[in-house]
Amino acid sequence: MEIGVYGELGEMSQSNYYDQFPILQMQNLYSLTTDFHGYNEQRYNLQGLRVVWHGDGFDLLSVSSRQAQSLSDLENTSSIIHALPLNIVNTGQDYKTETYTQEFRLTSTDNASAVQWRTGFFFSHRYQDGYNQVDYLHLPFITGMPGTDEGLDINNVTDSDYALYGQATYHPAEKWDLTLGLRGELYDEERISGVAVTGIAGALLGGFHTETRPGSLVQGTYLPSAKATYHWTEEQATWLKLDKAWRPGGVGIYQIAPNSYTKESSCNIELGHSMSFWDDKASIAPILFYSHYEDYQAPVFVSPTIAYETNAKYATALGAELSLALSPLPNLKFMSNLGYTDAHNDEYSGGVSTNGSTIANIPEYTVNNSVSYVYQLTPETDLMVRMDYNIVGDFYALSSAPTYRPKQGAYGLLDAKVGYEFRYGGIYLFGANLSDSHYADDLNYDPGLGLYGNPGAPATLGVEVAFKF
Repeated sequence: MEIGVYGELGEMSQSNYYDQFPILQMQNLYSLTTDFHGYNEQRYNLQGLRVVWHGDGFDLLSVSSRQAQSLSDLENTSSIIHALPLNIVNTGQDYKTETYTQEFRLTSTDNASAVQWRTGFFFSHRYQDGYNQVDYLHLPFITGMPGTDEGLDINNVTDSDYALYGQATYHPAEKWDLTLGLRGELYDEERISGVAVTGIAGALLGGFHTETRPGSLVQGTYLPSAKATYHWTEEQATWLKLDKAWRPGGVGIYQIAPNSYTKESSCNIELGHSMSFWDDKASIAPILFYSHYEDYQAPVFVSPTIAYETNAKYATALGAELSLALSPLPNLKFMSNLGYTDAHNDEYSGGVSTNGSTIANIPEYTVNNSVSYVYQLTPETDLMVRMDYNIVGDFYALSSAPTYRPKQGAYGLLDAKVGYEFRYGGIYLFGANLSDSHYADDLNYDPGLGLYGNPGAPATLGVEVAFKF
């Protein structure tokens, strides 16, 4: 028997916070346009228990976890109006989430058998309590009346996910592997949501936007998969994989989303080949893939602070990946991963995109490169050095104007890390975005508000301390 206990505890506090600002109105991505001091406070904790029983020809695994998270932030959004740089509206979020998961997995360990198998059960339960959006309306400027009011997007959610799965790998011939799998899943969501406007604004609106509404959604699906692998030699293999995937839908926030959004499903094909050379010191793996989506889930942005989910009827994605690895010396590794994706909306019924348009915020290509080296100082201590340079290709913004789709140009990020590792942990000095690239993680465009998005993290230096026991 093996028993593992895991825990994490984290807290982040950030001042001068802003999010989804109109980029064209900012002097640069890292300067606030007003003197408003917002905040972003996040806390989380995680506990986990892992138990493994090694039986005669099988392993029984149990993994239990609990995760709690809270978020409270506030930002100024008045700069979305060009002519009014005052703090008319401050907006944020304030909610808490608690999630429990449990998985049991039974796996065969008799590698001499013609069939290897795995089966299991998974369950999760999540509860969220709070407000997806909190607007503080400074009415003296808007109405000439005294007082400050609040607008709340109430969004309390409880959801549960149940899944049963099984998989078996059969060796019909010396060089062939055939794997078949099936997963059945059931998703249940209950939501109480709405908009409440208090004070003078609520009175002016005659009680409008003051109620909440319960909603529920139960969805299920089955997900088959099949994979055939041919081993040319011990160093080369080719595989073809077919499978189905999904994302459950959800209940839209009452008075913001026009309706609920349904589940998304995809049929996926993958063709790959792997080769290793020089006694496994080098390897290469090219992969081709194609995915066809039905009811592809996509966001609709009403403003920088209000968004809801909708479904595109059909979408497709095709592309290629290439993975390279080289280890010419012990503890020295070079790795490179290249990816290309062509993702389009084939038929869109949400009214915010045209048929054939590129899916927003998916880079056309990515290139991830890394080099790492570990030098052994003593039998129980090491010196490690790692450097990464990642390139993100062009991507288009989500737009409510089909005739105009801004594009984020390609950018590169240089990261580095050096550390001293010992038996029970390590101490590291790291640098992120050392190239000081200015970029947006995602982009959105509205004819009335212009281009807005989330600025990427600036150049950062830090110290990391890790312990394990």
